[in-house]
Amino acid sequence: MDKWLSSSKTGTKRSLKDVGTRPAKAPRPTAERCSDSAAPLTDVIPAAAAEPPTLHPAAPRRGLATYGDGGSRKYVIYAAISEPLASPFAEGLAACAAVCDAGVHASCFQRDGTRHVSLFEGRLADQVARKIRMSGSFDPPVIVFDEWQPWKTGCYLKLDGKTTRRLQIILRQIEGLPATGGKRSCDHLSLYRKRGADTAQAGVQFQKIRSALAKHQWGSVRASSIRIKVVGSDYDECGVLAGV
Repeated sequence: MDKWLSSSKTGTKRSLKDVGTRPAKAPRPTAERCSDSAAPLTDVIPAAAAEPPTLHPAAPRRGLATYGDGGSRKYVIYAAISEPLASPFAEGLAACAAVCDAGVHASCFQRDGTRHVSLFEGRLADQVARKIRMSGSFDPPVIVFDEWQPWKTGCYLKLDGKTTRRLQIILRQIEGLPATGGKRSCDHLSLYRKRGADTAQAGVQFQKIRSALAKHQWGSVRASSIRIKVVGSDYDECGVLAGV
């Protein structure tokens, strides 16, 4: 038996079956549906930026070279750098290679993964070198370039004054270094150094590079770690004092 509903306004009666067959009302628009953008809301939220393609320093695989004779050697403490592959710095490197004689470039160019800024270079007893540590925190500094150093023995990028002062502060955080002695310049990054090439020929090519890129704006890179190694040893044969 059908059940009936009465309408107080019209005085008519309707079957519940009829009520059940009426089309449902369309839902009221929400703020999301009224948006002019067809993209889902999740697309509006920016995702975390991925690291741009970067050339990182050579991975330290063998640790600091050790010697059993109890002698002393020339050591270098340096800031190893990470280089964005799409940057004014990378463009400058490519321009150097295009300008330089292929033989001189192959012999004298500071190869990928080994470019760095020297903080200290000098003779240390092996026992002293193995005990060197860095105190405090390490905030990887940005290395900002200024212009060419005027030195004729290679191609060296000069650091701006603020960068040099920041690296000198980091150098003072290193414990175990003698108070005096050694070079502590913190003021350049080597791109070319004379090695395995005729001195006169290399000098001509170095001047050619410096002239061709005299107005190039090199931008900046970042020092990703502070390391120590024996001068002349491989760059993966090092001790990491801070960073990675």
